[in-house]
Amino acid sequence: MSNLKNEPTLINWEVVNNAPLKFIGKSVYVRIGATSNEIINAVWKLDWIFENLDGMDEYATEDIHDAAFVTYEKFDDKNELMGYTVGRFMKADTPVPDGMDYYDVTEGYIAKAFICGGNDEIAMRMLKEKIEQQYVEKSWIWSADIFPNRLAESKKDISERVIGCYILCEKK
Repeated sequence: MSNLKNEPTLINWEVVNNAPLKFIGKSVYVRIGATSNEIINAVWKLDWIFENLDGMDEYATEDIHDAAFVTYEKFDDKNELMGYTVGRFMKADTPVPDGMDYYDVTEGYIAKAFICGGNDEIAMRMLKEKIEQQYVEKSWIWSADIFPNRLAESKKDISERVIGCYILCEKK
């Protein structure tokens, strides 16, 4: 485990060439800043998101974890909007339930890392350093925070929590 409160430990990481996927969940668009956290936290409390996805086993992928999918397609100098979708990665042909949003994830390389402890910023920096050895990271298109056991992990001390991070990338 990490010996410094803010220094995460990289458990494992890999870059995979994935087939097309669909990320399905509920989206909010928020201006990047402190008040955004209140809105983002509220979306995580919508239990119906995961109840719907749990009932779609035939469309599940190996990425069964709850996740936050972050996009910047509406970001500009004026609005600074970040898309934040709470949900899961599903097969590309998954029908989207009423009231839910989706993002088509095209075929390509995804860097996947799981980290114990520390804060998100340091973890993201660690992953980007690993990626940049052989790839170009493209987190400005999308990235995802992965929560392998969201409810149990939220009760742990930050130094013991396991979180994941996925980042779109391409070969150099």
